[in-house]
Amino acid sequence: MWRSILGLDPLPGSVAVAERGDRVIGFAFAAPADHPDAMKGFPPARGLHLYSICLLANEQGSGIGTALLEAVLADQPAQLWVLSGNDRARAFYERHGFGADGYEFADPDLDGLVELRMVR
Repeated sequence: MWRSILGLDPLPGSVAVAERGDRVIGFAFAAPADHPDAMKGFPPARGLHLYSICLLANEQGSGIGTALLEAVLADQPAQLWVLSGNDRARAFYERHGFGADGYEFADPDLDGLVELRMVR
């Protein structure tokens, strides 16, 4: 998936990569919210969607996640989906101005795990 996204010219959004030495420790990707993965059957709440932000567990709490988020979103209004039970991620997004907007999606491809949409 990442090869196909990163191989597009121009890129459909913003990608940021965090490295420590020669090792990738995290990345983030934001792009327009008009893709089915962003909508999940609902109209977009914002024009920009945070599709992914991943950081190695031992790097969490270091400020790198914040730097990645800011690199791809800056202070723009945006939306994202987060697993309902991922309290740490939800708290991270809330610290950055996101709040649940009441939309939920039970993903049949993920054994019905519930995702919540957050917006700012």
